[in-house]
Amino acid sequence: MDTFLGPYPYEHFKKWVSLTNHITEDLLERVQPVCKKISSVTELVQESLHTRSKTSESVDTVSSIVQNQETLIRFSEISKQRYPDGASPVEISKYSMDSSYALHGLINHMKGELFDESYTDQLKTQTADQG
Repeated sequence: MDTFLGPYPYEHFKKWVSLTNHITEDLLERVQPVCKKISSVTELVQESLHTRSKTSESVDTVSSIVQNQETLIRFSEISKQRYPDGASPVEISKYSMDSSYALHGLINHMKGELFDESYTDQLKTQTADQG
């Protein structure tokens, strides 16, 4: 094992390896930060909002601390709509409890774009079995 890796429960190792086999280069390209480096801490930068000059010698600068946009991991957005339009009260309850509608929407959006076909089929089968 790599001496620079943090501790990880060995009983999950085989599952982790099997899941990482489905990650494509397109997926990595899409989620990695613009700077191509993932850090364990959020990088912050100071952003100047405006400057005021009271006299020719004194300057007030108001600034804020914001996340460096080039270092953010670009996660997929999950739709806030948890159930289909026109859903019955029973369907609304079902989809609100298990989020399967939102998951199917995310899978359909990403299908063939980020994961290989076998992984999206596997996800669909697993969510269908739970429904």
